[in-house]
Amino acid sequence: MKYCPICQRTYADVTLRFCLHDGGALALLPAHDPEATLVAPVFPAQPTRVVPLAPPTTPDRSVAPVYPTAPPVTSGGAWGWKIAVAVLVLALGGVLGWALLLRDGQPAATVAQTTGDTPANPPAPTPKRATPTPTAEPVLSATPLVEELTPDERETAENDISDTLNEWSGALNDHDLDAFLSHYADRLEVYYRYRNWTRGQVREDKARAFEKYYELEGNISELRIVVEPSGRRATATFLKTYYFKGEEKDFSGSTRAQMTLIKGGGAWLIAGERDL
Repeated sequence: MKYCPICQRTYADVTLRFCLHDGGALALLPAHDPEATLVAPVFPAQPTRVVPLAPPTTPDRSVAPVYPTAPPVTSGGAWGWKIAVAVLVLALGGVLGWALLLRDGQPAATVAQTTGDTPANPPAPTPKRATPTPTAEPVLSATPLVEELTPDERETAENDISDTLNEWSGALNDHDLDAFLSHYADRLEVYYRYRNWTRGQVREDKARAFEKYYELEGNISELRIVVEPSGRRATATFLKTYYFKGEEKDFSGSTRAQMTLIKGGGAWLIAGERDL
């Protein structure tokens, strides 16, 4: 027979090597002596638990433990019904106020008819406003801003322009460059193929002809003058005949020309010159 020295349990099976309770090594009981005093085994209050050996393990500290948390407590449920009640109260107050406003805004006769009371002093009916009659917009007059010239004024302007062109051609025949250029405005709208020429540029161009030809002769015929209603601008169309004599060769011919004249400083000045 075998026994466990730790827990003092005995086993009849001599083939067992370890205690089935605590895993301790079993030992053989000594030979049985009938006179020997049997000693009751003393069992420990709490038998020592033998933990089977296991390979040492190191806890993984890289992952933090996850503890269950209670769901957050929200106050939406508590406030939801309060907000609903507040909205309902405001809506009812608005409807009541609107009904009172409509009642106060009705005429006294209507209120009396609704409530069954007869007003002591019924208000006088409100007079209707007169609808304003639309005023028609003024019609603009077709009268020009500048009055038409009278026949006498037009004749005077045409005579002045004719005299200016005769003086211009006379200065050419006299070979007087200064007198010839005195009939031009400070700036010309058109000068043959050019535009916006100054009187200085015209002088340079005319001076070449006065230097090249020692005798200049020009005549104007078939003159036709059109004065604008303002009396400040006119167009002259005429036939220009010329004959120039020079040291090397002579130059002659005729062409239709057109001049634009403007009135400035009491005199008519050439503001445009070109051949047609």
